[in-house]
Amino acid sequence: MICPSCGTDNHPQAASCYKCAAALTPQPRDQYGAYYQQYQQPPSRRSNTALIVLAVVAVGVVAVAGLALMVAATVARTSPTLARARDKARQTTCLHNTRMLQTAVLLYCEDWAETYPLPDRWCDQVSRFVPSPDLYTCPSADPSGRCDYGMNSAFRLPSGAALRIADIADPAQTVMLFESHGGWNNKGGATDVEARHNDGANFGYTDGHAKWVARSRISTLAWDPRRPGR
Repeated sequence: MICPSCGTDNHPQAASCYKCAAALTPQPRDQYGAYYQQYQQPPSRRSNTALIVLAVVAVGVVAVAGLALMVAATVARTSPTLARARDKARQTTCLHNTRMLQTAVLLYCEDWAETYPLPDRWCDQVSRFVPSPDLYTCPSADPSGRCDYGMNSAFRLPSGAALRIADIADPAQTVMLFESHGGWNNKGGATDVEARHNDGANFGYTDGHAKWVARSRISTLAWDPRRPGR
């Protein structure tokens, strides 16, 4: 309420001006309802919305942090399992490659009067029977290598000639192909094996089968084609 004497703004229900003490006539409530709306209006909706947003963000941050901890704990528990599964899958792919390369060697034998390719030229000699160059590579080996398998160097006679199928004393036990440290036309023996899969390696045998062998048993395999296997 405005004082008519000094112009001071007083409370709507004041009986006198607090500044000049002039008498004031209180007005009916409906005449100063607007005044109450000005000074007694409810809190801003914008303020309430901001509080709600802050609360939601805080809850979201806590939830995300909890989820991150759960994920980290789950990964820590499952990482060894996933690693083993990945290694097993690579071992299976490598075994398939070994078997396919063996098949290529046997197809070569059919075309060359049952004579094996020379160990220091085997990749070149069987290449036309290998459907994809990817079969020469092991998924667990260094990707820069052109071939990750080797041929048993004993498949070449001292005279320099290649062995024939009839020369093999024990085809089911004799190693023909094995995982090596890489190299086109690579050859060798037990000391040249690269055990890439679960502490073992894949081997291809003269009769056409292939299998994984533990590192501890590699030296016990039959490497001499003209001697019966152990």
